[in-house]
Amino acid sequence: MAQSSAKRPRTEESNGDNADLQRDGSFWFEDGNIVVVAQQTGFRVHKGVLSRHSDTFSGLFTVPQPSEGAEQIDGCPVVRISDSAHDFDHLLRVLYDGLKFFSEPGNRLSFDCLSALARLGHKYELPQVLSASVDRLKAVFTTDFAVWKQHKFLRPLCTPTYELPIILYPKNCVEAISLFRTLGHPEMLPIAFYLCVAAVPLSMLLRGVQRADGTLETLAVDDLERFLMARDRLTKEGNRYAYALHGLELSPSCRNAPRCMAYFAARRNKVVSKNFEGWTVGNVLHIMLRASLESALTSGALCADCVDAILARQLQIQQDMWLKLPEICNLDVEEWPVAP
Repeated sequence: MAQSSAKRPRTEESNGDNADLQRDGSFWFEDGNIVVVAQQTGFRVHKGVLSRHSDTFSGLFTVPQPSEGAEQIDGCPVVRISDSAHDFDHLLRVLYDGLKFFSEPGNRLSFDCLSALARLGHKYELPQVLSASVDRLKAVFTTDFAVWKQHKFLRPLCTPTYELPIILYPKNCVEAISLFRTLGHPEMLPIAFYLCVAAVPLSMLLRGVQRADGTLETLAVDDLERFLMARDRLTKEGNRYAYALHGLELSPSCRNAPRCMAYFAARRNKVVSKNFEGWTVGNVLHIMLRASLESALTSGALCADCVDAILARQLQIQQDMWLKLPEICNLDVEEWPVAP
């Protein structure tokens, strides 16, 4: 919110106090009638545009008429806010460009952008901005297994080229936990914790991660404990998952029993020897076997019926894991689906 200044009164003639102020390149309108300062960045904008969207902004901009005691820049009254310039810039893009910002084809928004909009949409009581941002985030941080399984994780959050509806990096998952608590969306927490376990090294978690605006984000002690417990549970579940998935159970209609049995035995041996990379780090909901199984089918290592049997077994195991996820993360989530 606006903060009163302890410095001497500022006017357009006393710009020495604003020597370090950076004028935003996109939102410095010559006909703007108020300057909003976030950190050391000034945004010369229109009170009417912002106030139209939010009563909070309207109250924020109720400042004295230019007088000896009012801070001014270029003849405009100044309001200083505690938000980051990064977050406020994203908010202005939506308020000035409209919600088409969310709907333009091919506009694959980043978590950094969506979290900024959700955070300020919540703070400044902008329900449309908040709702549109949360809806985008829920495409990944979902309660619906059918939505989740549509995603293709080429590598677990190690590159922005994987096929997710938003651009998401490992460090974003730490911020997501704090964000969803602030927004009052506990149903989004299980996937945030799950992705932390799958993608965030413990060393990174303990040191904290930097948000896009430079803020250091760390987990609260209770959430750090949840992370450690979930990591342990998901690692064990990953071992059981890999073992069960590659049980020596051929399809009843298997057409190539010797080769299929040899394939299963080789995979089972890797599980037993813990040489099955990627299966014991808690990413059991990431693993999509179709590509590797189609390769085995093409090479003749597996028959088509055994491929279908493994995929059906994988789907059932992942569905069961999905239902247990809040309990694994020690979260009470009323909106999470339960077993029929």
